[in-house]
Amino acid sequence: ARVVSIAKMHYINGDWVGQTPDAFVFIGNPNRPNGGLLSRLGFLHYIPILNVTTGQPTPTGSTTAFPDGIPTEDWAIRWEGIADWPTFLLNPLAVANSILGFSYDHGTYLAWNEDSDPGETPAGYTIEEWEALTTYPLLTPGIVNYQEYGDTKYYTITPKVLPLVRPLHLIPLLGKPIADLPEPPLRVIIEETAYARGIPFGAPIGTGFIPFFNPITLFLKLIPAVLQGINNFLANFGLTQEISLTPPIVTGPPVSPLMADEEDEPAFARQAPMQETGDVE
Repeated sequence: ARVVSIAKMHYINGDWVGQTPDAFVFIGNPNRPNGGLLSRLGFLHYIPILNVTTGQPTPTGSTTAFPDGIPTEDWAIRWEGIADWPTFLLNPLAVANSILGFSYDHGTYLAWNEDSDPGETPAGYTIEEWEALTTYPLLTPGIVNYQEYGDTKYYTITPKVLPLVRPLHLIPLLGKPIADLPEPPLRVIIEETAYARGIPFGAPIGTGFIPFFNPITLFLKLIPAVLQGINNFLANFGLTQEISLTPPIVTGPPVSPLMADEEDEPAFARQAPMQETGDVE
C-alpha cells in the first residue's frame, strides 16, 4: 500500500504522462490520510532504521492531469495499528489496542488462503460473513463505516472482538466471560478518547499527544456500555440473553441489493475472491 501510494502521487502530479490507471485499491494502508500509521507519524519525516519516509498521505484530490482524480477504494479494519492508529499518542489503552489489532487483524484481510495460519479468519468473521461484508458493505452500516472523500471510497470494518480483550479469550472456560464484561465500555473509552472520528478518513490529520475529548459525551455513552458488559457477562452463565456487539450480517444477495450490478461491486470483493474452506492447508 505504501508503494502504491507513491505511485498514485506520481500519477496525480503528472510525473507519468501518457499513463492512465483504471483504479487503485488499498488494504491496510499505512498512508491512509486519517488513521494510517505513516500519516500519523508525519512529524518524524523519516525513520532511518526502516528507511521509510513518513507523512505523505495518499492523495485524494484532482489535478490538471486528472481533473476527476483516480477512482480509489481504501479498506481497513478498525483499530489495526497500520491503517487505523490512534489520533492521540499518549493514550495507553488505545495504543495497546492498536498494537494488538496489528498483531491479530492486519494480516487477515485476505484470509482464508493457502498462506493463512490454521484457524485464521479475517477480523474474526467467517468466510461467508467476510465475503458478504466486502461484497455488500453498505448493507451493514453497523459494521462497515463507509465514507467518500475526493476520489476515494473508504470502507472501515469493525472486527468482531476488540483486540485489547482478545488475549483473555485464550483463558479456558472463564476467558470469554471475563472479556465480555469490559469490552463494551472499553470500546467506548477507546473510540471517544483516542480517535477524532468526526474528521473524515480522507482528511490528512497527524498525531496529537494529549487526549482531547468531551467528558459528558463519554459519560453518557459509558452508562449503557457498562450495563451491556454486565449483561453479557451474566449471559455466559445462562442468567440473561447476550446482546451482541456485532449486528446481523446479510450473507447472501439481498432481495433489493444496493450493489447488485458487477460494475457497482467493490473492486476489493471482485479482485480478491475467497477460496473454499477445502483448499486450506
